[in-house]
Amino acid sequence: MRKFKTDLEELFFPEECLHCGAKNAIKNNIPLCFNCELQLEPGWKKGRNNELLMNRFKGIIGLEHTIIQYYFSLDGVSQSIIHEAKYKKQTNILKHYGFVMGKKIEANDLLPNSPDLILPVPNNWMKKLILGYNQAEIYSHEIAKSLKIKHLSLIHI
Repeated sequence: MRKFKTDLEELFFPEECLHCGAKNAIKNNIPLCFNCELQLEPGWKKGRNNELLMNRFKGIIGLEHTIIQYYFSLDGVSQSIIHEAKYKKQTNILKHYGFVMGKKIEANDLLPNSPDLILPVPNNWMKKLILGYNQAEIYSHEIAKSLKIKHLSLIHI
């Protein structure tokens, strides 16, 4: 996550919320201020229907269950998170939210059966070349670590 800052560094270079830019609003390495964190609409709550995601992969891959961490909102907090993680190489964001997702899955019993392993969706080779890493691999690795299940890296396939 973020490196520890001294009081002097914090005074001159305060941590900013990655969405609204509020200064000194960051606590416990969460990249958003409290108000922005509250704006994220959880997709993992029971009773939410993820049919759209299931239908997108219908006939391509057999999915038994889907979970969405947060619903995407254009120009919203979720877009800021994705933009920072993908285009500004803020892998700490991917690690944070991957770990959070793993804990949400565990605490809310979101999976009917415990998976044997987590396999990230591969990036297009051109995107990986441009970005320098596969954001899905970093994110999924943290979920697997949080749930204490095996993660199969794409590098080993």
